[in-house]
Amino acid sequence: MANEFSSDLNNFRHVVVGAGGFLGTNISAGFKKSNLDLLCIDACERPKYSNHAGEKNWLSGTLSDKEFFVEHLKPNDIVYHLVSTTNPSNSDLAPDKDVEDNLIGSLKLFQACSERRIKKLIFISSGGTIYGPDAPVPTPEFADTSPICSYGATKLAIEKYLEIFRKQHGLDYIIFRVSNAYGPFQIARGQGIIAMALHRFFHDEPLEIWGDGSAVRDYIFVDDIVSAVLMGAASSTQSPRLYNLGSGVGHSVNEVVEALNFALGGRLETVRREGRSVDVPRSILDIERIKLHLNWRPKIDLKAGISATVNWYREFIRCSGQDHNHEYSRADEKIN
Repeated sequence: MANEFSSDLNNFRHVVVGAGGFLGTNISAGFKKSNLDLLCIDACERPKYSNHAGEKNWLSGTLSDKEFFVEHLKPNDIVYHLVSTTNPSNSDLAPDKDVEDNLIGSLKLFQACSERRIKKLIFISSGGTIYGPDAPVPTPEFADTSPICSYGATKLAIEKYLEIFRKQHGLDYIIFRVSNAYGPFQIARGQGIIAMALHRFFHDEPLEIWGDGSAVRDYIFVDDIVSAVLMGAASSTQSPRLYNLGSGVGHSVNEVVEALNFALGGRLETVRREGRSVDVPRSILDIERIKLHLNWRPKIDLKAGISATVNWYREFIRCSGQDHNHEYSRADEKIN
């Protein structure tokens, strides 16, 4: 998947902060396939049953521990910031904690990166919560930002501070505003309809659907995210620093359920709940900028991506059982 990027990136060490989570596990795997120098960092111990098993270059450290990063970062590092202790559905329960963990924690990381003069920082932001309910569809990067939950507001604040650190301290960065990501190693934990649906199906539980299922979202398979992140890491300082990262195609919840039923070879039981005011009816990202400047395009459509995810999940259940599911979900809790 990622071998084509090795010649551009093999002069650097790649430090994945949040390596134990969904995106971190997949991005780290992409670096391994390219034989790139890799350092994995996460607040938890490495997930026992993920593809990090046996990983030698693993350190346990928290986002807010500036001195930890000052000690371990090097000038030739590219740092990938994937950590979030909240998600859109729970961030408003304790917005002060969201800010403390994620915004203040990010500032500590940025301070350490600036002191160590790292090569570049890649930040995974949110394309689904930053723009708000009144954004045009498809939504370009220059659209107004009006987040309606703490998660989106915190992500936006982190973005703004990155530009401050660039201007004041020379910290180069790339921001990816990712749409609805899905794929292997995403474990149901309150968000991600595809991961939640698989969990419910294999535990003989119904999937809750808010509203009539007509809400449209932009779903992107994780392998496409990995390829874009690698291209961003290899991009020149003359390229834009902010990109939407999605499929550019919208699918309704009902279409997702239909694709899941096809891949599962069975019917996913659903329960309809009253629609929520915080759910926008339609959200699709405009991805023309990333196509133009990084020459990137998504390769995996929804049907193929769901099929691959279902195949992975079946193997995950077969190899791990209930204890594995529980342990890995704990390891994934703090990662976006």
